[in-house]
Amino acid sequence: MDSEKRASSALLGFGDYVVIGAMVLISTGVGIYYGIAKKNKQVALVDYFLGGRKMTLIPVAFSAFATAIGPGSILGTPTESYNFGMQIVWWCIIQFLIAFILNWIFIPLYHKMGSMNVYKFLEVRYNTKTKNVVTTMAAVRAILQCSNIVYGTATALNRATNIETWVIIGSITGICVLYTSVGGMKGVMWADVIQAVAMVLSFVTVIVMGLIYVGGVGPVWKRSYESGRLQIFNFDTNPTTRHTFWTSTVGYFFSYLAGASTSQLVHQRYLTAPTIKEARRGNMLSLSMTASTVFLSQIIGIIIYAEYHTCDPIKSKTIQNMNQLVPEFVMKVMGAYPILPGLFFAGLLAACLSTMSSVYNSIPAIIMESLIQPSKPNMSAKQATVVCKLLAVVVGILNIMCILFTKNFPNVKQASVSTASIIDGSLLILILFGLLLPQASFKAALLSFLSGILVSLWIVIGGLIVRPPLKTKPLSVEGCSADNVTFRFHPEMTPDRSSAEENLQMPWITYFPLHSLSYIWISMIVIFVSGFVFIVMSQIFAKGEQWKLIRDVIPDSIQNFHRRLSKPLTKVLQIGRAHV
Repeated sequence: MDSEKRASSALLGFGDYVVIGAMVLISTGVGIYYGIAKKNKQVALVDYFLGGRKMTLIPVAFSAFATAIGPGSILGTPTESYNFGMQIVWWCIIQFLIAFILNWIFIPLYHKMGSMNVYKFLEVRYNTKTKNVVTTMAAVRAILQCSNIVYGTATALNRATNIETWVIIGSITGICVLYTSVGGMKGVMWADVIQAVAMVLSFVTVIVMGLIYVGGVGPVWKRSYESGRLQIFNFDTNPTTRHTFWTSTVGYFFSYLAGASTSQLVHQRYLTAPTIKEARRGNMLSLSMTASTVFLSQIIGIIIYAEYHTCDPIKSKTIQNMNQLVPEFVMKVMGAYPILPGLFFAGLLAACLSTMSSVYNSIPAIIMESLIQPSKPNMSAKQATVVCKLLAVVVGILNIMCILFTKNFPNVKQASVSTASIIDGSLLILILFGLLLPQASFKAALLSFLSGILVSLWIVIGGLIVRPPLKTKPLSVEGCSADNVTFRFHPEMTPDRSSAEENLQMPWITYFPLHSLSYIWISMIVIFVSGFVFIVMSQIFAKGEQWKLIRDVIPDSIQNFHRRLSKPLTKVLQIGRAHV
């Protein structure tokens, strides 16, 4: 296909499919290799789910990076900076701060527990019921988040291939279930290394080709500055403003801390390291790469704006939803060059497969440890491994079913943060207060956890139903013409006008304040609500309950806290004294 034909059709060519296919085949091949060639060495569950606790720095760090970054940073973060500017650059700094907190408290805690389930701490600290409730909700949360990622990736691929979205969803789900269930954690992590490289290459390719296409750094800087997209010190205190200095620092700190500290998907990677020291090194390298990639994705967003500053693709109905903004730009800029679009979509698919494989490996791990093994204590290691592989298939099916709900989010980044906030904030309180407050009871823990979930669901679902209008940076259609339309829609498809856009034309509509909040604040609100309920309920239910926490698993930082601050703090809260 010559360059003119490729540019006009704006669809992937043969060379692009070769690049994408190569990435998929290599990822699948790695999984099959560790599942078949290394079969005799992956009989025990610790080998299947934790790689025998012998994984080195590179697979640990790259796998955690690939799991954390996901399609949200490829599709969602550029969309955020395109619409709302570079205010979220503060996220990168916050991520470094969170890395130190993880090294200080959470990585030592989970390693000392010695379980493949990071929620095992809740059983030791409270009881089995608490752990099982949290495990179930964590599984639901992970599947919901994964379904959003799959849908976002599928809609992006749909725009560049004309393959039906549900066909793409079924295909990538089947591929991921295959290499995840066969290869175990070793296969998943080494596939993640390959996929991480593909992701980085996709970012670099889009930035370089994008800058060349729009005329270099000068036009990008000028157009972004004139539209206010380079403003990073917006001190607006209105909590409904999507991105300000406060949402990007204070709000994001609580949001990212809650997710990073309680994620089975990420910490299972760190548990594959042989020592706490190695896990900490992997964490620092992983979050360094994550912060750098988030920054690059924001740069992509303002490069895209420099190209579309006079013709917004959504307002001109060139694309159907904001998940297609980056693919639209990629095909416009690189559609005339063989292979280059394939590099981007290979990176996007790699990000999707990495997150999916993490879910398909981690959820069976916690279900097996929490729900199946206790009821089937005599199950052999071989039988347990077979059951876990079947669980991966079940999780894949549930993932597809949940897409019917998560596809209603405006973009993949907001969906990822919003679905994570449903339990992360409450779970953080359970773990932190369990470490800090000696007589915290399981009744207080469960009531706190459930109250946080109810509040977050109310905010998230209410925001989806009402969809208050968003105030973006200036977007124009003055320069639009027929030549600007890159994609051709299927006949049955029409560009979506969200209820938010329609509501802009109906000023009489009013919104409940919490439903209009920036999505970044949700986790912080949940943390404070759960914390308040926890403290109040602990005063009611603490009598007669013993502090069952095993001293050996308490991180040194928490032991120092108890020596210095626990007595005066618990005296103020009237919920007991430390016994460390």
